[in-house]
Amino acid sequence: ILSSLLLAAGLTAQGNLLGTIPSPGPAPVGIGVVPTTGNLLVVVAAGTVYEMTQAGTVVTSWSASTNSGIANGITSDGTNIFITDSSLSTGGRGVDVYDMQGTYVRSFRSAAFYPAGICWVAQTGNLIVIDRTGSAALEYDLQGNLIANIALASQHDGIGHDPVSNTSWAYDLTADLIVNYDLAFTAVTSFTGPTGAGLAAGRGLTYIGGIAFSAVQGANLIAMFD
Repeated sequence: ILSSLLLAAGLTAQGNLLGTIPSPGPAPVGIGVVPTTGNLLVVVAAGTVYEMTQAGTVVTSWSASTNSGIANGITSDGTNIFITDSSLSTGGRGVDVYDMQGTYVRSFRSAAFYPAGICWVAQTGNLIVIDRTGSAALEYDLQGNLIANIALASQHDGIGHDPVSNTSWAYDLTADLIVNYDLAFTAVTSFTGPTGAGLAAGRGLTYIGGIAFSAVQGANLIAMFD
């Protein structure tokens, strides 16, 4: 697989639009990766979760709408799937946990006013949750204990982690930038996002082996940047 080769080489995305694939459902809001397979996880505004290959073939799908009232971001540690939920009607704003087959397991509350993007960090085993309204990156362990709260300079949404460089990539909504951050969330580099590429505003983001996958809600697409 191309992404596997890039992962082994430790390449870094430079901002070239490789192409797009259709979203498996309307209005994709979150995108993540299954670390054990490299498959993509996409959650759409209606709360349906899709697992699909990087080529766009859907492997399975299920609904998270009962327990994730307003689903936003999605990620996995290979054992469970984590979905950020900004709805007050389904237990409060936080993170909902499902097994890999989509069975609801539990939830934990988040300090985020609007929990948006989420990613799993292989090196620590922790989660990073983006507070879109509060402009912050919140680190939690898998039990929901807050580890760190780091202020961001502007509103962000999706986030993905690169296990090779141990850095994060996040979508800056304000500037339409896909930004590479170090562990302290200091910007290392950035490039223009999907709006500047002639698509539409992005939402979710994940990063796999040198490729940034952006969920472009307004265009019902997944954009790939290398």
